[in-house]
Amino acid sequence: MIPITPEIIGPGIEEDYQDALERIEKLLRVVPDLPDNDSPGGRFKYELLWLKQEITAGRLPLPVERGWVGTIRSVFAEAWLTKLPGFDELCSQLLTVLDYGLIKPRHYPVLAALIDDAVNRVPVNSVSEKAQTAIKELNLIRSLLLEKVLVLPLPRPEDWPGVYTTRWSREAVPHPTAALVTGLHWMLTTGARPKECRKGPLSAPNPEPLHRIPRPIPGGAA
Repeated sequence: MIPITPEIIGPGIEEDYQDALERIEKLLRVVPDLPDNDSPGGRFKYELLWLKQEITAGRLPLPVERGWVGTIRSVFAEAWLTKLPGFDELCSQLLTVLDYGLIKPRHYPVLAALIDDAVNRVPVNSVSEKAQTAIKELNLIRSLLLEKVLVLPLPRPEDWPGVYTTRWSREAVPHPTAALVTGLHWMLTTGARPKECRKGPLSAPNPEPLHRIPRPIPGGAA
């Protein structure tokens, strides 16, 4: 592992606030206007507005408590709005920002080192053909990250079938190694920041209590 410097960790909560706001604004344009709180989409949109309000006011600590964005999580997990253009990608990225922070190019050398360590632990001759494909892809990804010609998360699952489809818990490798490689696949496909590079927990710049946002009740009454 390479040394983790302050430059690799990067700036404070403002960077993550900006990452979250960019995705919130895009989601607000994607999700149609819904007049009340009586549908998954309506509740989703009001929770987005609440997040925007609290981030703009500097009151939201990171990572967020899971219950604070429970509607966003459930709507995403249940695929209620998955048909909206770009919804899944934007929602996944927003939750990644709120939980872990997004990986940035300054973190790529750390991820490359983690890939190198993990690949060296895998008994390549003992794993399936699919897992061997995943190892070849990981070695290529490592090189591309160091050459700064790849942007995470990985685009197009069909371009990286080994990474997207290999289940290391089913391979003939020790559990710690399987968990390590599975974690790498997750970071590569979600863009989540490696734990070695995370900043949190981050206190809110304005440590006031969080403010509720008024929500219309079902039926459109104020």
